[in-house]
Amino acid sequence: MRRALLIVTLVLAGFASQASAQTATPRCSPAPADCSGWYAANVALDWDTDALIEDEGCIKDLFELDGVNQRRCRVRNSASDPWKPFDVTIRLDKTPPAVAGVAPGRGADSNGWYRSPVSVSFFGTDETSGIEGCSSGTYSGPDAASASVIGRCWDRAGNLSAPSEFDLRYDSTPPSVTDLAGVGEDRTVRLRWAVSGATQVEVWRSPGREGAARSVVSRGADGSVLDRHVRNGRRYDYNLVALDDAGNITARTFSVTPGVRLLTPANGISVDGPPTLRWTDVRGAGYYNVQLLHRGRKVLSAWPGKPRLQLDRAWRFDGHRVRLKPGRRYTWLVWPGRGKRSRNEYGPLIGRGTFTVAAS
Repeated sequence: MRRALLIVTLVLAGFASQASAQTATPRCSPAPADCSGWYAANVALDWDTDALIEDEGCIKDLFELDGVNQRRCRVRNSASDPWKPFDVTIRLDKTPPAVAGVAPGRGADSNGWYRSPVSVSFFGTDETSGIEGCSSGTYSGPDAASASVIGRCWDRAGNLSAPSEFDLRYDSTPPSVTDLAGVGEDRTVRLRWAVSGATQVEVWRSPGREGAARSVVSRGADGSVLDRHVRNGRRYDYNLVALDDAGNITARTFSVTPGVRLLTPANGISVDGPPTLRWTDVRGAGYYNVQLLHRGRKVLSAWPGKPRLQLDRAWRFDGHRVRLKPGRRYTWLVWPGRGKRSRNEYGPLIGRGTFTVAAS
């Protein structure tokens, strides 16, 4: 009797063990096989089960439409056992997201131009799995009238949006100012410059006109200006400001003191050949008297109509032939003449200078 009871007990225990072992595991393809997360391609579903009986939900299935799909597989080992349910959710999103907009980190600096690096962030929309993220970037060059930052968005299924562009104009290079010079003449200051990359050039002066501390003497893009509202012997500070559309600025400051003077050759310099003598123009002068001396003796007197004179290697003066000789030191002087030359009316001496002819 005890042996019979033992056999019945073992048999029942076996059935109980078999009933408790009922499982159904969903298996998806492509990966991940556990069917978790979002899929961006068609999903094939199958079930792995050790139960003896399966209901209709445990069949193979193929998902091709975007959306969230629920499936349930029920299993049992006998008709008298209760159904044991196993659920799976298939999330499918094959549709790429869309870039909905773009946001620069700041506005343009001037006239729609950026002149320093600007960050750009993109944002998007996705109706099924939702946006996972969007790209961002920074534009820092090169200079271009038509530049762009390209961005995309991606959804939780890994779909990538079409590229989107943020268009901008970029210029971080200030205007170039070269060949800047200021020459002080008789009650006049001549300024010149060369500018590239500028849309506007302003020249300011201190002290200004009519008692002002500062005033503008030129506004535009021309490469020269003649300032006649000055006094000889007074220092004037000029400030040139070059500006482009992007707001880049280049500024140069220099000082000029107007007055009559000799310009070239520089005093005391050694020259290789006959020099060109130059001096500041004197207002009202109709001509000039230039004298050249060697050891205090006059060897040339000329009356050019313009503030320059090109010396020759040889000439005749006072009945004698004169030559510029190497190693000799010469002194030159210039006076402004007014009216007819026959009147011999001259203004104050413009200047006295010396030069030496280099030995050959």
